[in-house]
Formats: sequence, structure tokens, C-alpha cells
Amino acid sequence: SECIMLRHSRGLARGVRPRVKASSRKPRAVRSADANSSSGGGKRRRQHLGEALERVRLGEEAARDLPLSPSPRHSDARSDSSGARQAYYAKWEALLRMEWECEEAATNQRLLEWPVEKLEKEGLCLAGLSARRRKGRFYSQQILRLSLRRSGLKHSFQPGDEVLLSRGCPLQGGAASLKGEVLELHVGHIDVALSAAAASPPDGVERETWRLDRVANRTAFDRTVAGLRSWAGDRFRGSEGLRSLLIVELPR
Repeated sequence: SECIMLRHSRGLARGVRPRVKASSRKPRAVRSADANSSSGGGKRRRQHLGEALERVRLGEEAARDLPLSPSPRHSDARSDSSGARQAYYAKWEALLRMEWECEEAATNQRLLEWPVEKLEKEGLCLAGLSARRRKGRFYSQQILRLSLRRSGLKHSFQPGDEVLLSRGCPLQGGAASLKGEVLELHVGHIDVALSAAAASPPDGVERETWRLDRVANRTAFDRTVAGLRSWAGDRFRGSEGLRSLLIVELPR
């Protein structure tokens, strides 16, 4: 200990100060001042946010208090928008109907002209099916379970496809056909929900051999037209600015 004291005194005599480990911690007074400044900034941000929300609320209330009767200028703009929406709907509905009619015509031509073997090879037809009624209903629709000739038979049917179930060519006279929709697909069978307009399966359906053909999907066409009608109609609940941009502004 005497040696340590002697070296310390010699260092002081030469003007060398003893090394002191620097601390990264701030003095207590500085830390408290920083904390107060950060909390003060947080309070100011919360205050500004509250003021902004209050301005939004007041703006919404003012908008609700505005008179509902539009000015003549706004009435003219609304009338122009209504005419543009009607023209937009008429144009696209006609194009969708043309597409549907072409698809239906192509499907009917294929069913009439292609042999069953070619339809099966393309995955558009399944022949030699046995059928039986399945318990339960799909909403109010009866369900038929169609068993394949062999498990794993390749085809292109998907749930939601519209199909015709018949004992021969579905478009030839005398071949009664049932319209339906593919409900479920399994390895060895397909479940089909008969449409509400279709006749009930004939008696002895289990003793017959059936053919399943995929046809043009009328449901997709109907739903697309319904969406178009909603988009261009008076009860639209989406962004009016976006609709005006797409229907009124861009076509000019």
C-alpha cells in the first residue's frame, strides 16, 4: 500500500492526473430534464392529434347540416352523371351479352358435332355414369351422386360448373336432360345439384346410364351483369369519385 501511495504522489508531482473510468450515465438532473422534455413533446403531439380529430368531427357535423336540395349547377352535373352511367351500363351489358351468346353457341355446336369420344378426351364430357339420389339437399335443390366408370378418370369439371345430365346427346330431340351445377368432386364420383327449374330425376334413375356434359355458365353471366347494374345504378355505396372518374371523366 505504501508503494501505491508513493506512485500516486509521484504522478501528481509530474502533473499526471489519475485515470478515472468514464461513465455513460448522465447526471440525475440532466436525466430528469430530458424526461420532462420528452413527456412534454408527447403531450403536445396528443394535443395536436386531439385538435385534428375535433376539426374532423366538426366538419362531418357541418356536412350533415348542409341542405339536401342541390343547387342547379349540381343538379345538372348529377343529371349528366346519370346519363353517362346509363350509357356505360348499356354498352357493357351489350358486350357481356354478346360474349355469353357466342360462348353458348360454341358450346352447342361442340355438343352437336363432336363425337362423345372426342368430348371425353378433352375432359368436357363423362359418359357411362351411374346415378343415385344423395340424402339431403343443397338449399332446395336435389343432389345426385354420379359414379365414374373407374376411379381417377381425367376430366376438367370443377365445382360451380354448369352441366347437363342426359341419357344421350343433351341437345337432340327425345333425349331428356337435367340441368345442374357441380357441387363436389371426389376420386370416384361427382355430386351434382339439380337446378330449381330442372325436372325431378325420373323414377328408376339408379337403373339408367347417364352422360354429363359441361355447358356455358349462365350463372357467371348473370352475376357479372348484376355487378355492373349495381356499379352504374343509383344505389351504389362505393366511392363516387372513383365511379365518376371511370364512367364520366376518362371516356371524354
